[in-house]
Amino acid sequence: MNRIVEIVVDGGPGAGKSSVLKRARELESEDVGIIIVPETATEVFNAGVSPGGKYGLSNEEFQMHILFMQIEKERWYRRIAERYKNKKIVILLKDRSTMSGSAYLPPGQLEAMIRKLGISVSELRDINDGVIHLVTAAIGAENSYTTANNTARTESPEKAASLDGRTRETWIGCPHLRVIESRADFEEKILNTLKAIRHFAGIPRSLEIERRFLLGYLGYSDMVVVEAPYNVKVVKVFMEQVYLKHEVGKPMSRIRKRVCGGFSLYYHTQKSGLEAGAAIEDESRINGKEYNDFFENERDETRNVIHKRRHYFLWKNQYFELDIFEKPERLKGLAILEIELIDKNEPVEIPPFFYPLREVTGIEGYSTASLAKKR
Repeated sequence: MNRIVEIVVDGGPGAGKSSVLKRARELESEDVGIIIVPETATEVFNAGVSPGGKYGLSNEEFQMHILFMQIEKERWYRRIAERYKNKKIVILLKDRSTMSGSAYLPPGQLEAMIRKLGISVSELRDINDGVIHLVTAAIGAENSYTTANNTARTESPEKAASLDGRTRETWIGCPHLRVIESRADFEEKILNTLKAIRHFAGIPRSLEIERRFLLGYLGYSDMVVVEAPYNVKVVKVFMEQVYLKHEVGKPMSRIRKRVCGGFSLYYHTQKSGLEAGAAIEDESRINGKEYNDFFENERDETRNVIHKRRHYFLWKNQYFELDIFEKPERLKGLAILEIELIDKNEPVEIPPFFYPLREVTGIEGYSTASLAKKR
């Protein structure tokens, strides 16, 4: 069966999504297939349907229809991807997705609409293998921002910048988020986006590159520092991490349960270290039964089951993860700040509301696998 990789390409008005997605065809090869899921809102606008006017649609009704159509469209394209022949990887590139309408509604309204459909926000936000947010040209490449090349775009530069920020925030909490800033050289933006797509898809191989910083021992009250003075949105996710029996010389294996808003995702991961902060990572999604089978039959009894709360947030367009450990008891309150990178030489700006004791990237005693060892 094909390995299907689902990636959202989102962004503010005039971010260049259409141009980027056209260039994404360059990634097609003998082993890689590309399916581009078109943006639903633009299709509807181009059909002459919009809120108000002759149809009498409220904005909420309009966005509800867009949401429903997007969910069904993604399901259909997912089935098509499963039938794609003779490819090792099929990349499902979504031109915006189910969460994108949040920026065009009052706060909390999209979430309420999703609940009306009997599903959770996490179910729609977190199923993607990666989300790429392209920053509008109205921020960083102001001279390039225009409404002339898209009849559905009417926003002023100021409005575009506001919508960009709200769109970016709606994806906080997803497992993997990459923000691509605007530059005067649009070609650089395209190349950075294609690089992010390759990274999320594991082309030519799946690499995990990260930096880790020890913060010491914190309580949950410390996160108020993030949410209040700096007005940073934080999404908290519960994680259970279990290491499996391991043979010397073989990749380390683990399973992970990720719970947010009552919705659970399960993963099986094999990881082989390359160098400090970098590893070959083969991760696949599994179901709850498979997770329980691994837990009961393959668990490494020499390591503790890890429970932690992961706090996702953006700072200066960098996506951080703060893990605060809950179990085992000896690790309770331990806090480690992480950031995933595409290139190990990327600069990282630590948020000013944290004061790391030290960087622990590549230090064996501070990997989660080492911390899990029973003492």
